[in-house]
Amino acid sequence: TFAPLVDVVAEPAIAAAVDDDGERLLGEIASTRAIDTLRAIVATDRPDHRVDAAIHALARQGDASVRARISTLGHAEADGLATNATYEQARRIGAAAFYLLALGPDTRDDGLRLLTRLSPADQADAAAWAMQTLCERAVRRPADAPTITAARADLAASLAQRDIAWTSLTRGTFVCPER
Repeated sequence: TFAPLVDVVAEPAIAAAVDDDGERLLGEIASTRAIDTLRAIVATDRPDHRVDAAIHALARQGDASVRARISTLGHAEADGLATNATYEQARRIGAAAFYLLALGPDTRDDGLRLLTRLSPADQADAAAWAMQTLCERAVRRPADAPTITAARADLAASLAQRDIAWTSLTRGTFVCPER
């Protein structure tokens, strides 16, 4: 239903007018053009909030092709932080952590390392996004559901092991059980 919007949102004038809502919409559309557009945004120096929205959208898509770039962006903010993160730093670190956690077991440890640089509330927020995204992905991709559900259970255990709360936050329109 939304596929025709990909070409509209990808137009530079429209993209500028809708700001980061365009990136968020592209994260919901299963389309090669949508993913390519998001990859291009992450590869540029566009305004930080738009890059962070594109990171979120790629996490929702489950696209692992830019994981090195996103990990680098997250660590550029997190590594060497001597004080609490600013709002902008926390947004970037949280986006990168969410992306890495939502990709699956191969990137989980890196995502968890980034989480440690955030306040408990920001940790919970990024963790909730990852858990919600994995749940939604399992619903939307039934053939992959057993693997995704196992990854979600493993992530829940890793979060519990580190006392990172996530269950009190609700994300998206899917109702996902805690287990």
